[in-house]
Amino acid sequence: MASYSVLHDISKEIQTNLYNALVDTPDTDFSLTDADTDIILAKPDDADSDSGKISLYLYHMDINAHLRNQPMVAIGAEALVNPPLPFRLRYLLTPVTDSHVTNQLLLGRLIQFLYDNPLIQSSAELTLNDDRGGSTELRIHPDSLSVESLNQLWTAMNEAYRLSYSFSVDVVPIDSAKQPAAAHRVGVSQGDLSSGVDD
Repeated sequence: MASYSVLHDISKEIQTNLYNALVDTPDTDFSLTDADTDIILAKPDDADSDSGKISLYLYHMDINAHLRNQPMVAIGAEALVNPPLPFRLRYLLTPVTDSHVTNQLLLGRLIQFLYDNPLIQSSAELTLNDDRGGSTELRIHPDSLSVESLNQLWTAMNEAYRLSYSFSVDVVPIDSAKQPAAAHRVGVSQGDLSSGVDD
């Protein structure tokens, strides 16, 4: 089941995976100490210059139009529940160190990792299942933004442009919090069956 916390849970999962990828980089020490301080879940300019090295910013989300109008989901034989609301999450990944060389090395390694690992490796904290019609698979896609879109994005953040990489994650389900409703099934009486039998 994917509750309202799924947006934060996925961001934390990506944060952890990216941190581990950097720590495990062969023959390179990026001087990382902690996932929460080295990779911030905020805009690039919100990074602490003394510790933050990468900004992982969830800047937009939109509904997956192809999965928007799904039928009610059966819970057992007697109840129906609204299907999950399917979202695509859009992230901006931005190195924020004072070294252009380090920024390029960081971004290159992270792009390499995301390319090699398009499926989010989930921990126990991220619990997605298909009991209500959702998907257990979260896939990362490169998000090719035009120069105009990039300019609009950085202008909206009121920040100077930095070297960055955009990617999206889908399909992210958010379950309805409503209690399942009783399913009204049409039954066939014995009289209806017998009326159609020829004597």
